[in-house]
Amino acid sequence: MTIPAYHPLLVHFPIAFLLGAALGALAWAAVGGDFWRRVVLVMLVLGTAGGVAALRTGETMEEIAEGPNVEALVHDHEEAGERAVYLGGVALVALAALEIARRRRPEWTPAWWARALVAAAVIGAAGFVLRAGQLGGLMVWGTGA
Repeated sequence: MTIPAYHPLLVHFPIAFLLGAALGALAWAAVGGDFWRRVVLVMLVLGTAGGVAALRTGETMEEIAEGPNVEALVHDHEEAGERAVYLGGVALVALAALEIARRRRPEWTPAWWARALVAAAVIGAAGFVLRAGQLGGLMVWGTGA
């Protein structure tokens, strides 16, 4: 058996890394610190990059998808994946801006509300990637996995 596209293999990266980034973002929002900021940054980069790869390979899968109600499911699945990547990108830009500010003034630390805003974007990205995964499972297995 061959896999006609890499999408089924790649979708697990944004799921794992964006969920991990959300947990790290909660910890960073609560306690601050360089460790949690770095955890969020690494996981967010990997999760967002994985999301971009999943979106690109999903286009190939869309061409071969078939079954009842597939068009509507594929549309919603793709839209949830796109929103996850967009929110991941927003969080990355915000985190990069905070990092630039911190490097210019090493004694400075982001305020709790700045950490909370980044965490909100990351948690939003994780929520959308979960929705995309649920719809993907529904299309493949017939259940909301």
